[in-house]
Amino acid sequence: MKLSVVFLMGALLVGLGARAEDQQIKQLRLSSESGLMSAYKREYAFLLAQKKILQDQKSALESKNETRLVKARARLAELRSQYVSITQKNESLAAQLETVQLRSENQGQIFSQLEGMLEQAETTVGLKKAENDSKGPALADQLGQVYSQAKAKLQKLSQVSEESGDFFLANGDKASGVITRIGAIASYGKAEGFSGALMPAGDGLLKARPEVEVSEVSKAALAKSEFLSLFIFEDLTKEFVEAKAPTAIETVESGGSIAWIIVFLGALSLSIVGLRAYRLRGLAGKNTEAISQIEALLKRREFEAAEDIASQCKGSVGRLLKTSVANFEKSAAQLEDILSEVIGLEQIKIERFGTMILVFASVAPLMGLLGTVTGMISTFDIITQFGTGDPKMLSGGISEALVTTELGLVVAIPSLLLGNFLTGWAGNIQSQLENTALRIANAKDSSSAILKSERV
Repeated sequence: MKLSVVFLMGALLVGLGARAEDQQIKQLRLSSESGLMSAYKREYAFLLAQKKILQDQKSALESKNETRLVKARARLAELRSQYVSITQKNESLAAQLETVQLRSENQGQIFSQLEGMLEQAETTVGLKKAENDSKGPALADQLGQVYSQAKAKLQKLSQVSEESGDFFLANGDKASGVITRIGAIASYGKAEGFSGALMPAGDGLLKARPEVEVSEVSKAALAKSEFLSLFIFEDLTKEFVEAKAPTAIETVESGGSIAWIIVFLGALSLSIVGLRAYRLRGLAGKNTEAISQIEALLKRREFEAAEDIASQCKGSVGRLLKTSVANFEKSAAQLEDILSEVIGLEQIKIERFGTMILVFASVAPLMGLLGTVTGMISTFDIITQFGTGDPKMLSGGISEALVTTELGLVVAIPSLLLGNFLTGWAGNIQSQLENTALRIANAKDSSSAILKSERV
């Protein structure tokens, strides 16, 4: 009983202690919560203050940035306008620079042309260039001198003057006499035993024209203003040599090795044309009347008379008639085979050399084209090595190119015409053969019909 009471008292005391502890915990909890709340409130108030400060700073910064953005946009627009202006100025300056460069190049070309004129004036007018590196005043002075001296020389050259001088006759002898100079384009010489026009002999000398040396023109010819035979020349620095027409061999040699090949083809083609014409003439023969007579005799089966007439016929048709008379008594099929065989053999003779002529006519212009190509290649090789300053160096290749083309056409055109003519002639002979064979076959049919009727 005592134990239970003690146990209950102990439990009661424990319960009271636990309750007291719970109350203490609640009080501590309440006190801590009130502290946290107050701390939170203080922190919240601080954050609100900071937020306001930051919002004020943000507003200030946005306002400041907006102001800067407006200024930056205005500056950008200003810079863009400046860029456009600078670009336009640059383009204008580039155009001006190009114009200046063109003017400078033109002026350089003009100066070069003027210097060329001055150099030419050294030989024509006799002006000596001033030794001065500057192109301005010195060049202008030189041009003025050239103009004045050229004007004086032109006035002198526009007159007819007489002077004593020497010139050469056509035989090479030197003669002294009076030379009448008609400006700078013609001269007339008078010496003992000679009076006639003169032409350049080179190095400023004159010589007589061969065709007028024998003529004697009186001195009164000039006074009476009669017409004179004069030789018009450009200058006296180069000797005048009358051009001679090249011979056929020289023309072929100028065309090179290909030209000789074309000439060989032409000679061969002409020979074959002559040989073919000779053979066709022997194969043709005039047998029109003999064919009609033999046809009538064969129909009547008069073989001896027909054989006599056939023996007198010539050419391919004559051989066909002889074979027909000799084999007329055979059957129609056998006679037809024999006639076909004869026509085939004669056709071989008729067509011989015909294709070869047309081949030469086709090959000749191709060889001329080959010569043209090789000539132009050699011309371009010369141009590559030596340039185009000397036309004489280029004349060899150009001559080869043109001469081979000419020779190719000269060979091809007659060969083609004669070849086609002979082909037509051969076709006529072949037609006569076929027509004669057909008439013989018809005569065979008529003779057989007559023979059958007589037997009946």
